[in-house]
Amino acid sequence: MSDSGFVLRRRGLVLPESTVSLTEITARPGLTQPFELFRLVVELLVGRDGMVLLSGPADWRELRGRHPDAAPWREASKPANLAHSLGPRFSCVRLDDLFRDEHEDFVTVDEHGVVVPRAQRGRRLPHGRPLFIRFPGNFPLVIGSDDAIRRLLPDQRSPNVHRARDTRVDYSAFHHLWHGPPPEEYFSVDNLVQARDEWHTLFLACGIGKTLGRSHAKALLNGDARHFVGTLLDDATPADGEHPIVLVPEPTDAQCAADISPLLPTMDRARWLAFRAGYLYRRPAGQGVLDLVEHGDATGWAQAARDEDWTLARTLADAQLAETQLTDARLTDARLTEACDRIDRKALVDPPTIREDELALNVARALAGTGQEAEAAALCRRVVAERAARLGADHPDTRDAAAAGDAPHPKRRWWHL
Repeated sequence: MSDSGFVLRRRGLVLPESTVSLTEITARPGLTQPFELFRLVVELLVGRDGMVLLSGPADWRELRGRHPDAAPWREASKPANLAHSLGPRFSCVRLDDLFRDEHEDFVTVDEHGVVVPRAQRGRRLPHGRPLFIRFPGNFPLVIGSDDAIRRLLPDQRSPNVHRARDTRVDYSAFHHLWHGPPPEEYFSVDNLVQARDEWHTLFLACGIGKTLGRSHAKALLNGDARHFVGTLLDDATPADGEHPIVLVPEPTDAQCAADISPLLPTMDRARWLAFRAGYLYRRPAGQGVLDLVEHGDATGWAQAARDEDWTLARTLADAQLAETQLTDARLTDARLTEACDRIDRKALVDPPTIREDELALNVARALAGTGQEAEAAALCRRVVAERAARLGADHPDTRDAAAAGDAPHPKRRWWHL
């Protein structure tokens, strides 16, 4: 595999209790390495109950075109990020962590760099060869299945094993978020004015949606961030110091949906509508993620039904049903069976939602109604610019937004236009 940017060698990993055979993969310097080929090799080796030792970071070819600066290349090779890039079937653990004693953040090695367990340290001193302390780095990194990595772990100790988030999530439990009153019940101008106490949570939900949409479009996952801060309808910022997960490949819809799933228990229907509006505003190509969450669609049948291609929709739904029953019939989403019936009757429709520009325009009118005219005017200008770019300056929706941002007439309240 030297022409692909990798060198493979068979190695024997000498542990205190046994010797484990694994395949060492080393990135050749001066070359870029294709991650998809690396993942294929890992799948083949791990699928045969083998393990991989990645000796150092790689210059992943997929990141070169996506990120012009070098920082994401280094981040993507960190154990936690690499585990998410490989997917939930694999576990990663730093080699030094297999030898590091509990409550120690270092390993002890001899002059050759060989790790010396605690039980052997006393027998080597004072007449033995000198010992040195080494602080573990990200590499070498051992990659294998959950069971294979678990067999390597020392008894009564759990090193930091990195795994991707499980993408098997039961979204049907949140049925109440996408099925309920229409958006007008929450986002009409009159209802917004009456619910001023809810503005912060609604606007923040939209901002969080924008943040995750922008991140997913850049192949970043939110990770463990749960607390955000933001103003009005701007992108929110994580407030708990968590760093995003840098992926090498583009994230799948399942990964993006699983990244959103921890936030669902904190939402009601109004917040979900605001969140999805912000998500699609920053990531228009993210409809597949929302289809997976709201419909249980993993193959694209919801979009086919949206396009009224009912034959294709049924074919894709049948393919998803067959794949699920082949892997684990217990994971079959009840919504999929119902969708097949609705597709046959050509009756599959989306739940009512609201676009971000519609939400922003109503918020602007509500802000003007409460005396915040500067903020209202700024929102209107932003909506006009966005609609002009998307629809054209002469489109009725663009002119409607422009009319809403005009100076108020002395005998009427312009935000009710």
